[in-house]
Amino acid sequence: MTVIKSIITNLKIIQLSYVLGIVLVTCVFLLIYVRIQITVVGYEIGKLKDQESSLLEAQGELKVKLAQLTTQSALMARINDPERTSHDSTVETTDAPDVDRHDSTSSALQHQLPAQPDS
Repeated sequence: MTVIKSIITNLKIIQLSYVLGIVLVTCVFLLIYVRIQITVVGYEIGKLKDQESSLLEAQGELKVKLAQLTTQSALMARINDPERTSHDSTVETTDAPDVDRHDSTSSALQHQLPAQPDS
């Protein structure tokens, strides 16, 4: 009877060691997976930071362009010369999409600015 008990005990120890081995290998694979995912997310964060800096640079250029286009002399020139398009004397950027403004810009500006008396 003691021999059977010792065999059963040895089998339980062997089964337990197999289970612990499987758990250990699973934990190792899980750690490897998490580490790879952290690296991938780190690269994505780096790309997004690069994109952020280029977008901030484009935003600065567009703010300068807006400031140039909204000066009183530029607005008056657009009102007085409706044939002039929004692409005249503008800074070209590769990151910003082109906007087709047609003649609606000059008509909108005419409604926003007070009428100048004819001298």
